[in-house]
Amino acid sequence: MFYVSKISTYFFILGFLNLFLSLYYKYQENLLNTAIISVFGFILSIILGGLYQIFPNSQNVKLKYEKLSYIVLTLLIFSTVSFVLNQIKIAGFLILFGILIFLFQIFTTLKTVKPLTIRFIFAGILNLFLSILFLNLYLYSNILTLKLSIHTFTLGVLLNLVIGVQFAWIPMLTMKVLNLKLAEKVFYLYQFSVLMTIIAFFYGDYNFIALSGFLILIGVFGFLYTIYISVFKGGKILSIPVVIKYFLTAWLIFVIGGGIGVYLASFADFSLIFYHVNLMIYGFAYLTILGGILHLLPRIIWNLKYIEKAREGKEVPQISKMIDENYALLYLKIFIILFISSFILEFLNLKNLSVLIIGYLIL
Repeated sequence: MFYVSKISTYFFILGFLNLFLSLYYKYQENLLNTAIISVFGFILSIILGGLYQIFPNSQNVKLKYEKLSYIVLTLLIFSTVSFVLNQIKIAGFLILFGILIFLFQIFTTLKTVKPLTIRFIFAGILNLFLSILFLNLYLYSNILTLKLSIHTFTLGVLLNLVIGVQFAWIPMLTMKVLNLKLAEKVFYLYQFSVLMTIIAFFYGDYNFIALSGFLILIGVFGFLYTIYISVFKGGKILSIPVVIKYFLTAWLIFVIGGGIGVYLASFADFSLIFYHVNLMIYGFAYLTILGGILHLLPRIIWNLKYIEKAREGKEVPQISKMIDENYALLYLKIFIILFISSFILEFLNLKNLSVLIIGYLIL
């Protein structure tokens, strides 16, 4: 790693604290608060922590004005406190202020947007500003909907970042070469689908929303097909890294959750909304983030703790040995079993037990 972010770990910790808070609101069957704290607490914190590590390395430079990151972290901590105290407007403003500082750091660090992965990341960052702006317009003037803000974030920010980063990581971890021609087409297709989704939620036309959701799914299938062609077709892979198993399991969950989302919009039937939220937040987002952390965190810790010793020629552990892959794979199997069990309990109207199972999985 060219640059090691010392603050990323603290963002990860804050993110998981927000995840537990979301379970509290889920236990109360408060869908609104569950969605807000999950997206703008849990996922946002993790994304910022990841970007503070990934983005400078993608530019081969150190992060500019590094100490400002601690101000961003502090603002997000206070936004969480404000949310718990039911001061949601203050929380939204603090998040917006923090994002503006973050964007200043990113744009002063930016050197190039030519590589495909960086374009995905940059598209995600632009949508990040839009989603937080939409959130505050909803909170302060109610001229936009919360659905617009949340889906701009989940589909415009999270998925852009996930697809972009996985286009780089999956071929790298399997020592394969990405099919760039296909990946380029996926980039433009996906940006078009996100734009259509934002417009659809802005107008609130559910038929349009269903169509845009279908386009999102086509973009995701395009991504998965590109990964298949580049990595899995033809040549044999001796073993699939556990991180990739997390990613692929998460994508399976996304396809199911996305399909439910398209159904909800097509028929304006919101009886399955809790299943959609569970699949997207506690399934797709959680597993994807966990896979990303399994990849990033050992490298951050190794560089902080052992890089100087390695330079001095001293014996240091390998990065690959800092994670017990057998345990990580066992956890994934347990997650799948218990996650399915939580849905059965939800279907049987035993929602409190469902929440407890998800909480146990996270612990």
